[in-house]
Amino acid sequence: MLLSQKEVNEKLQKLREQRAQINEMIDYYEHMKQQAISEHYKGVYTLDSEKSHKRPIVRY
Repeated sequence: MLLSQKEVNEKLQKLREQRAQINEMIDYYEHMKQQAISEHYKGVYTLDSEKSHKRPIVRY
C-alpha cells in the first residue's frame, strides 16, 4: 500500500501530536509521583541534635 506524500505528512503530523500529548501525560504523572514521594518523606528524616556528627536519623 503506497501512500501519497500528502497522506504520509498528515499521518506523521497526527503521530507527532499524539506523541506530544503522551509526553505531557508522562511529565504530569512523573511530577505527581515526585510530589507523592516528597509528601511521604516530609519530616521523616531529622537530625538528632545530641549527635556531634549530625548523622540523619530515620523516625517512623
